[in-house]
Amino acid sequence: MTDGERVLIFSSEKTTMNDDYSLMGGETVGAVEVEELIGNFAKIQPTVNSLIERAKDASSDGSLQEVTVSLGINAKGAVGFLGTGAEIGGSATLTLKYKI
Repeated sequence: MTDGERVLIFSSEKTTMNDDYSLMGGETVGAVEVEELIGNFAKIQPTVNSLIERAKDASSDGSLQEVTVSLGINAKGAVGFLGTGAEIGGSATLTLKYKI
């Protein structure tokens, strides 16, 4: 389904990929395989799921109705919380909103 498809990631971080393109302002575009991006997201997904479950448990009275989680994606396709899997140079953000 996603075989060979690529996602372009805009970041101020320089990569060593041969197919990067310089944009105005010195930004770099990283072309990441969709399957690699999905795999990187799958690595952090258990942590996100655990956080959501803890939020549900902490809000047993129903006062918390929604949780929003933003993950950084760097030019190499790493996905994570800022300062962990997604390096500080990452500028793309994946925002997930959970109704609990």
